[in-house]
Amino acid sequence: MPNDGLCHLPFSPAVSLRLRLLAARCARLWLAHAGRALSAPAHQRADHPRSTSSIGKQNTAMEAALAFATTTERSELYRDLAHAAQEIRLLTDVLDVVTASASIEDVVRILEGGIKSVLPATHWSAIELSLLDEGGQLRDFRVTGTVSSRYWSNVRRGAATAARDLGVELRYVAGSSDDQLRLFDAALADGSHGVAIAPIDAALAEPKFSAAAARRVPAIAFDTPPLPKSAALAYVGTDNYQAGVLAGDVLARLLPKGGLIGASIDSAMTENSIDRMMGLEAGIAGVPIRILPPFEEEHDAHLGLQRSCQTLADYPMLAGAFGACGSNGPNWGMAALHAGKDESFKIVCFDVTADTIYMLREGTIQATIAQREFSMGYQCIELLARILTDGEERALDTLPDDRVLNTGVDVVTLEPTDWSIALADYLHDTDRQKPDISLRERIRARGKKLVLTMIGMADAGDEGVVERRATLDAASPLAQVFNTGRTLVQRESGEVQTSVLVPLLIHGTVFGAIRLASPQPDACSRHDLSLIERIAGAMAMVIENARLFSQLERRAKEIEEAYQRQEQMLRTISELSSTVIPIAREILIVPLVGTMDTQRAAEFVETMLGAISERHARVVIIDITGVTVVDTSVANHILQAAQAAQLLGAEVIVVGITPAVAQTIVQLGVVMAGVSTYADLESGFAYAIQKVGGQIVYRERQMGGLAQFTRSRN
Repeated sequence: MPNDGLCHLPFSPAVSLRLRLLAARCARLWLAHAGRALSAPAHQRADHPRSTSSIGKQNTAMEAALAFATTTERSELYRDLAHAAQEIRLLTDVLDVVTASASIEDVVRILEGGIKSVLPATHWSAIELSLLDEGGQLRDFRVTGTVSSRYWSNVRRGAATAARDLGVELRYVAGSSDDQLRLFDAALADGSHGVAIAPIDAALAEPKFSAAAARRVPAIAFDTPPLPKSAALAYVGTDNYQAGVLAGDVLARLLPKGGLIGASIDSAMTENSIDRMMGLEAGIAGVPIRILPPFEEEHDAHLGLQRSCQTLADYPMLAGAFGACGSNGPNWGMAALHAGKDESFKIVCFDVTADTIYMLREGTIQATIAQREFSMGYQCIELLARILTDGEERALDTLPDDRVLNTGVDVVTLEPTDWSIALADYLHDTDRQKPDISLRERIRARGKKLVLTMIGMADAGDEGVVERRATLDAASPLAQVFNTGRTLVQRESGEVQTSVLVPLLIHGTVFGAIRLASPQPDACSRHDLSLIERIAGAMAMVIENARLFSQLERRAKEIEEAYQRQEQMLRTISELSSTVIPIAREILIVPLVGTMDTQRAAEFVETMLGAISERHARVVIIDITGVTVVDTSVANHILQAAQAAQLLGAEVIVVGITPAVAQTIVQLGVVMAGVSTYADLESGFAYAIQKVGGQIVYRERQMGGLAQFTRSRN
């Protein structure tokens, strides 16, 4: 380490430079605080020569100032890095949808969850997407209820990514405990080839696993393990006991002197909650930490917040808290803020939700056990695809004996430690999975589309997207944005103190806007506005892509329907043109319709020869009245048919030759040798009757005073 009077830290050159400059700026402030105030910063004091002692003192001051700067700025730097990683992550999520067939509802969910995860969630009470349709009508989209957690969004994205990589169809649904059972039955009834479920109640889900096994439909569990000796083929997810042990180890590091901590779980019916609590107790062994009996949030975030606040009110001496499931940690964080707790109150939780990220950045939550949920969703689809493609035995042989595919966890803190990774690094490095190209090729070789269903969990009051249609008010702020194409930020009174309208533009044309509302005055900083405008730019591409995809899908459907109609018409024509009609004993008629090609000619000859053999026909009348064009090819097909018929002892007569057709045949130089031809069917039929030794007799009969004639063969 160079001896230049400055401490050298393991930072990148850019960060180190920033710290050095900050240290220089802080030197005077620190020295003044120490009673050694200088009239000017060290680098400006050129009026007196510097002695060795003064240099030593200044170096000491610089070291102390740098240490002061490091301690005060280090957390801020990592907050900035985490925030930047969130922005990149959000923009990546938005742009990822460009290549997917995302619906407007999916886009709205990404917009809502993304903005609230990057910008403080308390700032924005409403985020809406407004679009003008082709008819000029305004369509407003808004997410209602509780926004889906980042955890489940990541599970879904991982599964969707795997489905795209492998070329399979994914049906992702979510529901409460009762809903999950209904959704499982629906998946089996709808013809899904495989099912993966995150069982809220493993005991209730077990009969469904058995039902799937009876129907030979592979079913696996993810996120939450099934019961021991379950009929589920495998479990994909976290080793929850070991993850709980890790959480206990983190708490022991944060509270080396011990203390009383609160604990909460989603439900005592979920195996992951139980396993994590058992692991937690093992992880704090040897440390004087006592745990209150955990309370259940019952998958209701609002109820969880109430119970967290009540626990802190009942036990104000709590040293920390543990949240075993997704929303538990943020609820402890909000309760701690309400109770006026500072960073000495240590919170360790599970999962990286939008609220968890915000509270990690602000120091409310100290650490979280981050499951690799993207990988979990991805590997679920991959495992089901392997089972269906390679066979159950071969696919499951790659798993451990307990058939648990452990996706692992990470300890995430704001700053990196020797036992955790930085939040910024986690946000940057997750969601990377290498596709199995060989598996994709094996799936493609099957020639049949695989349909897989994933059933996730939905919290009480889970979100939905509501659409409202209206006419654009010409005097409204929204109309102003549509007319000018410029962002509008307004200070208002009432429940909404700040409103922001950002246009969505494609090729300079405004087709929509993002609308945000906040109960706080001046809620949108210049930095926030810049981010929202960047999101709007990416969102415009996504929505335009969704529109184009919808148009292409509609056009493809129209083409498919037209193709099917054409196919049906061709089949009908083919059936009519290949029809052999017995009109008298030993006489057949074959009407030809449309255009003759090689395939139709082969079918025509095959059908005709079969009928000759079956009915012992002596004369075959080929009626070409309905043939569109008679050229050399058609004439050759007829000659070949006549020659084949002669081998079976039948004579071929061609009728329906018009003057134009006759002229064409002569011009083409076609010689109809060995084939009798007649202008119309009546003449040809008369010849055929005579050929087989019959005749046509006309008999007169009186009907209603009119004379009618019938023909009969003697």
